[in-house]
Amino acid sequence: MKNERRQNTENTPYGSAYERSTADVPARPSYHTSVIGSMADLDRGSVADVQHFFATYYVPNNGSLVVAGDFDPAKIKPYIARLFGTLPRRPAVPRKPSVA
Repeated sequence: MKNERRQNTENTPYGSAYERSTADVPARPSYHTSVIGSMADLDRGSVADVQHFFATYYVPNNGSLVVAGDFDPAKIKPYIARLFGTLPRRPAVPRKPSVA
């Protein structure tokens, strides 16, 4: 993740411009911080934190599937069921209430 941050934010022209331009904005969950976090955030994370995140959120019942193009729904639905229908559900993903 640190390499991803370096490649996409720190080592690109204007990569950190958004972070700098919003640094003085009052903290708002969607606008104040980078999605990937700061290097300090990444330094605080552990392998166990990453494993817990993936075990919680990268589960079949938190996924989305898009089928696009010219297809026959009667043919595609059994195919999808065969490929994905046997994946076991995991515990429900915790949801945060939306902020209005």
